[in-house]
Formats: sequence, structure tokens, C-alpha cells
Amino acid sequence: MATDANTVYQDSPPTALLIAVPQPLDEVCLKAASIAGALRVESCKAGDAPTVASTARPFAIIIAEAVYEFDPDEFEALARDVGGTLIRLPERNMSEEQWVDWLVPPLEAAYRRSLMAK
Repeated sequence: MATDANTVYQDSPPTALLIAVPQPLDEVCLKAASIAGALRVESCKAGDAPTVASTARPFAIIIAEAVYEFDPDEFEALARDVGGTLIRLPERNMSEEQWVDWLVPPLEAAYRRSLMAK
């Protein structure tokens, strides 16, 4: 169990959070997150992100660049508040394999950071 000055958190399985990630990228993110160490992947709409993130305490938050651009300060603050790393998905046309190759390194780095922070 982890604590901070005001809140007690149950240790949860390593979780990645997908915020408004469109299909079929959500399946690619699930695959990459699993490779990087996530035991659980949550998905939500942008409006539900604060609630889901505060419950899941994700080590990584994956968000489409277009959604991030609506309110970058808010998404940066959300990642900071839950101790996760924000990973922004660029608008690119890539194969599933290319997306996985692009996503795994930042997800693995985020997972390692989360382990060191505990």
C-alpha cells in the first residue's frame, strides 16, 4: 500500500490508460502495453479520464495527439497527479508492427520509472 500526505492507495497491478484512443489503435496499444509490462489496460473517454486515472493510477497514459491538443495543460497535470508518463500518439499512418515498435520503448521507460518511484 502506498501513501501520500492526503491519500492512501492500494498497490494496483501495472496499468496503462488509453484516453480516447480510436480503433484500431486501441488494440495496438493493448499489445504494446502488454509487451512493456502492463498487466491491465484501461480505456476511457477524455471526460472520464480524471476519475479513471485516479482509480487506476496508471504508469502510462496514452492519448491521441488531437485529443491532447484540446487541453494539453490538463492532461499534463493529470499525468503528474497520478505519477504516470504521458505518451502522445502522433497522427501517422503506420502498420500495426510499426506502431508497436514505436510504442514499446516509451512504455517500457514509463514502467521502469514507475518501479523506481515505489
